[in-house]
Amino acid sequence: MMMQSLTMTTSPRIPRRQDEIKQLDRELRAVLDKMYEVDIRRKALSDTRQRIAQGYQIADIFDVYEKKTEGPLAERQKKTTRQRFMGNDVYTGFRGLVFEALYNGRAVPSMKKLIPAEADDTDDSDDELEVGAQSTDYKCPLTLQLLKDAHSSKKCPHSFTGEHIRDYLKKGPQGCPVGGCPQTLSLADIEPNENLQRRVDASARRAAQDKANGVSGTQKGKSATQYEVMSSDEEDD
Repeated sequence: MMMQSLTMTTSPRIPRRQDEIKQLDRELRAVLDKMYEVDIRRKALSDTRQRIAQGYQIADIFDVYEKKTEGPLAERQKKTTRQRFMGNDVYTGFRGLVFEALYNGRAVPSMKKLIPAEADDTDDSDDELEVGAQSTDYKCPLTLQLLKDAHSSKKCPHSFTGEHIRDYLKKGPQGCPVGGCPQTLSLADIEPNENLQRRVDASARRAAQDKANGVSGTQKGKSATQYEVMSSDEEDD
């Protein structure tokens, strides 16, 4: 029922779905910010405890703790949405999964397109943050077929069908099969990616279901466009 409501461009449920997605997005960012804060505070406590155990004299333990936590937390608050979340696997995974659901398995675009730039974002900083965040494609570059037993590179953002990438690399290190990628890969540089394979399988099931229901990509694309251009300003209204 949920997928059907997303594909009906005239359905009154679509705006509500978009509102729900935006709300989930806000809540996830708030959780990730809180997780960052918890981690900073945990590290500060651990470091202080170690210094005490090593015999260091600390005159005001609370003052030391505040100094170790206030700086990093204040710096994070100054960062833009891109700077805080574009390199976060949980956040980019969430936005990617929603995009895939709306676009029926279409390759996920760069996070730059899903997270609009703010005043303090620069091209250089964006490029640095987005290492490995290139578009997701569910086809193996070796077979041009949907991934099976997906294996991903640890050195570049590319994935392959397990059997074929192992066969490709069995004689020793080789250049990444994806044209233009400068990385050299060995068998030690690839690993199974069960999460990606689940997404591939889910995308294939959605495509088959939509084909059976007569749903066109155009119908789904119209409702998804709202999510693709969803800006941080809109989310915070």
